[in-house]
Amino acid sequence: MKNLDLNLMALSEPGRYENALKGISNMSGSDNVLQLNAHVHMTAASLEAIVKNAKALQGQDDDGIYRVDTVKKVNEMISRFLLEKDFESYVKDIRNYTNQ
Repeated sequence: MKNLDLNLMALSEPGRYENALKGISNMSGSDNVLQLNAHVHMTAASLEAIVKNAKALQGQDDDGIYRVDTVKKVNEMISRFLLEKDFESYVKDIRNYTNQ
């Protein structure tokens, strides 16, 4: 996985997007996965489920404390969902860009 620190808002400025793409133009394809930081909207129930299941899988330590990095687990779950549910095909379809 390649880390790519892009300010996506800044890329909306004229010419900035094209310049940023020069550095990653040869990275397309399923072998190259980029790590992006983004704001994601999800329901509280989704977050609660991730925390509950992560705690259940991790279990408590000797002091009875759950030591789970919930941010890391949210990242893992969203990333896996995007890869397994073919997000790439979804974003290639221009019909998915309209607000219905």
